[in-house]
Amino acid sequence: MAVCAFLHQKVGIPHTYRNKGKSIRRLQSTTIPAAYENFFAEVEILVENVETFSPPSIDTLDIIKIVRIVQGEYGLNVMMP
Repeated sequence: MAVCAFLHQKVGIPHTYRNKGKSIRRLQSTTIPAAYENFFAEVEILVENVETFSPPSIDTLDIIKIVRIVQGEYGLNVMMP
C-alpha cells in the first residue's frame, strides 16, 4: 500500500499486516466497535529511539502467548500460517 493509504477491512475476512521492507514502518488502526485497544497495549514494544531500534526476535512461546491473549480475552480467531 502507498504511504497514507486507507484500507477498510470487512468483518469476518482474515487479514494480516507485515513489513516487507528493512526500515521501520508505522501502522495506525481504528477498530470499530472499540474493544481491542487493550490488546495492543498488552503486546506492544515501546520504541524509545527509532535510530537505534532493532525489532526483537519472536519465538514460538511469544506467538503462543499472543494467540492465547487475542483468542481468550478478545474472542478473535487466529489463523496460523
